[in-house]
Amino acid sequence: KYIYLVRGRDTVKKTSIILLILAMMLTACGGGDADTSSTEEAVTEESSESLDAPATTVATESPTGQKTGETFRMLMPALPSNADFAVYQGTASTAVAAIWGGALFEFKAQDDPSIQPAINDVQCFICESYTVDADGNITVTLPDGLKSPYGNEISSDDVVYTFERVLANDFVFRFLMGVGSWNTESPITKIDDKTFTINVVANVPFTLGTLTWYSGTILDATEVKSHATDDDPWAKEWLSSNSANYGPYNLASFSAGESAVLAFNPGWNKFTPTYSDVVISAVPDSATRLQAMLSGAADYTFKVDYDQLASAEGNSKVLITEALESRSVELHLNFADEKFADKRVRQAINLAVDRDAIVAGVMGKYGAPASTQLPEVIKAPNAPGSYSRDVNKAKELLADAGYADGFDMVITVNAVRPGSYASNVALLIANQLAEVGINATISVYPSATDFEASIRNDSFEAWLWDSTPALSDPYYYWRLNHHPQLAFQNYKGYDNAEFVEKMDTLFTTAAGPERDALITEIHTILLDDVPMVRIAQPANAGMLRSDIENFRTTTLNAVLVHYLVENY
Repeated sequence: KYIYLVRGRDTVKKTSIILLILAMMLTACGGGDADTSSTEEAVTEESSESLDAPATTVATESPTGQKTGETFRMLMPALPSNADFAVYQGTASTAVAAIWGGALFEFKAQDDPSIQPAINDVQCFICESYTVDADGNITVTLPDGLKSPYGNEISSDDVVYTFERVLANDFVFRFLMGVGSWNTESPITKIDDKTFTINVVANVPFTLGTLTWYSGTILDATEVKSHATDDDPWAKEWLSSNSANYGPYNLASFSAGESAVLAFNPGWNKFTPTYSDVVISAVPDSATRLQAMLSGAADYTFKVDYDQLASAEGNSKVLITEALESRSVELHLNFADEKFADKRVRQAINLAVDRDAIVAGVMGKYGAPASTQLPEVIKAPNAPGSYSRDVNKAKELLADAGYADGFDMVITVNAVRPGSYASNVALLIANQLAEVGINATISVYPSATDFEASIRNDSFEAWLWDSTPALSDPYYYWRLNHHPQLAFQNYKGYDNAEFVEKMDTLFTTAAGPERDALITEIHTILLDDVPMVRIAQPANAGMLRSDIENFRTTTLNAVLVHYLVENY
């Protein structure tokens, strides 16, 4: 979800770890103050919304009397090994990097946590105002006085440099540029020091949404260029452990894969956050993170095991997030394997899975079965069908495909993506597949970043993963996961010519009955083809200290710390 509302095992070794984490946080906070010496008339939309006061999920103003100068302490299951926004490392990156970022736009807060913002329901974050012309080009005005921690004021030159660097280094944002129909040959036209235009090649509804993505953070070009060398023209080495942008926080220190300490950017002039420092530590063990929360050693964590989360219900020290996400847990099957290239085998595995049992056994009330090929929280026409378990039909399909006696397979899992519950989900899937003659072995891959890299390198036969759509739209979700030419997450190798043809038409089809009909047609193809076996839609299993308000996250669960306030 983009916006969440919240409601209100244990050994000596784990207690020692919690104390060590707390000591590390206090030490890191002490070092948080380190010195970081042509006009268009056909306007179809305009906005001058700015962030004079933080938005909130339930009101339009921040609570009065908020404290400032506090430290926010986060325990995460993993942290990236590289701080450069252009280096994507899955959940390890997306759940934290936006905290020290500063994109031009952000999605607006929603009063109802079950509703995701529309794909163009955005407001300025770094920018001051914007207009959209009849062709879809976006002209943006930057604010006066907004500076990086290095004292440089934001300018159009920073924007030009940022997206030059994106095109050279950032495959995720390049994918988003395709979705947003950016003109990648000439993405930015500078008008003056504070005004520029984002150029598009087609008027599509996705362009504004792409500008909310964290790796589109506007960089302080002056500072970044000062660290470039002939061998490293984009200053990759320096940005691997430093930041230079115009958001509320900058990196004061960074230890690859272990910790990040953020300090307030003195050049941020839009509002004063509650927290002047943020300490983020990687603690893979869910139980340790839970005990740290209950003991007061941390202020926020997420991806807590569901049984542990349930045990904390009613504890006055913490609030638990429960909103369903657009993220879904899936079993991916490698189409390079002959058996998984056969649709009948995929259909059989899909029918053998008991989604209700998995949700009940692992997630409880913190999840829902994923019985279609689209998350239910994404706005779309009603699904043209749904999956239910049918063991006999699964056996028939396997026999038709030449696997009457079943086969062996290995399912690889990692505790960060989709979550610490991955092994339990995989074991239940393996038990259910055994009923149709498939012998599935579980392989646990310990490193989150190496797990992501291995998936991209086509190293696994099958793997449990999740889809994490940045934009809430059927076209985006399906392109992200399944398009054979345009997806960056189709590592399984799905390819269907009819699907591609209809998707290409959907891309430029305006909202209305024709688009809804196309979405239904594509959904029908995918329900039959089973490009991936969707298992469940989990809740954001997070935990927040109970006296904190204004809790919001990005689409991929990075807490917007700058909006948090303390109720004291």
